[in-house]
Amino acid sequence: MNDDIKQYKKDYHKNRRAPNKTPIAALLGTVVLIALLFSVVVLRNNDQEDASGVNSDASYIDASFAPSEDDTSISDESEELVSDTEQSDGTSTEPSKDESEMTESKNDESFYYDESYVIPDESEGLEFENKYDFSLSAEYCVVYDLKSGEVLFSKNASGRAYPASITKLMTSIVALKYCDPDDVFTAGDELSFVVKGSSLAFIYKGHKLKLKMLIDAMMLPSGNDAAYVVAANAGRIIAGDKSLSAAEAVSVFVDKMNEEAKRLGCKGTHFANPDGWHDERHFTTAYDLALISEEALKYEVINKSVKKEQVDAVYESGQMMTWINSNYLIRYHSLSTEDRKKWYSEYATGLKTGTTSQAGSCMVASAKKGDREIVAVLLKCKDGMGRYEDALEIINTIF
Repeated sequence: MNDDIKQYKKDYHKNRRAPNKTPIAALLGTVVLIALLFSVVVLRNNDQEDASGVNSDASYIDASFAPSEDDTSISDESEELVSDTEQSDGTSTEPSKDESEMTESKNDESFYYDESYVIPDESEGLEFENKYDFSLSAEYCVVYDLKSGEVLFSKNASGRAYPASITKLMTSIVALKYCDPDDVFTAGDELSFVVKGSSLAFIYKGHKLKLKMLIDAMMLPSGNDAAYVVAANAGRIIAGDKSLSAAEAVSVFVDKMNEEAKRLGCKGTHFANPDGWHDERHFTTAYDLALISEEALKYEVINKSVKKEQVDAVYESGQMMTWINSNYLIRYHSLSTEDRKKWYSEYATGLKTGTTSQAGSCMVASAKKGDREIVAVLLKCKDGMGRYEDALEIINTIF
């Protein structure tokens, strides 16, 4: 038996495969060669990126957030409130952080305004006799009676201020002036102009929406993406040229925004973009915004949109989305019982909120009781809730 074992061991060692005896130098040489080839590939890719001007940070809308066709999402603009979350998941009525314009990043595109434009001196101070005595945190305010055209209260009415997303009222006015509410707009390259950190309605390239739905997307969740889709598509219609690039089309549209402001009698307003993202050349006054708000309410689509608490949108391209209005004054069902008692007003009818770091917390609040209807422009309030406190003081005093 021992002989059998000895023979087995002998046969095993004789028949097994010999170990790999590749010289170490050869292995090292292979590794070095692979490393050299990899370096060449990386350098060539970098050269191509530099030549094309590609910048990974220039893609302002993160495609990883793109909803699938059957996804729903709720965007809420309100800021500095209870929760630090930037988007509501639809299960909580707690306020979310402000429309994400609060970030300091800035769009470097300059196609949408005339580079030679010189900011004029502020318009001459407007003086009105205050019929009410309010104690407001807003630095700039006008309370305007829509029926009589009378200014009931003013505070720095002609002082230059930044409108933030209240800009979208003018975007909606111009779009409806030149386009039909049922026109179908397709989202395209203009989405690259939406600055990272913007408030979104979650519209992505290739999505198709009717103009009236895009106005909901601007008025409720304050979608900067919606504003650019409107500006680019309407700009081509205004120019009568479907071949215009996104930049050219938006430029045409913003020119019309400024023309419309002049037509309405705005003397201290200049627009540089359709969404209200901060720009030194994008400014207004409380009195001018009262005039713009009055005009906006003449359009049935806008008038109805600003009153909506929630919209369950179905795009023409099939996607589904839920938008909740950022205006707490009209939110009855989507607020907690405690918040509803604080902020909901039975007389409130709209209009629009807005916030950037430079503009502060702003809003234009409309309200109606009987035959009397007012608009209160509140710019640079102390904080997100301060604008609602100011608005409620005005509404509850007048009504």
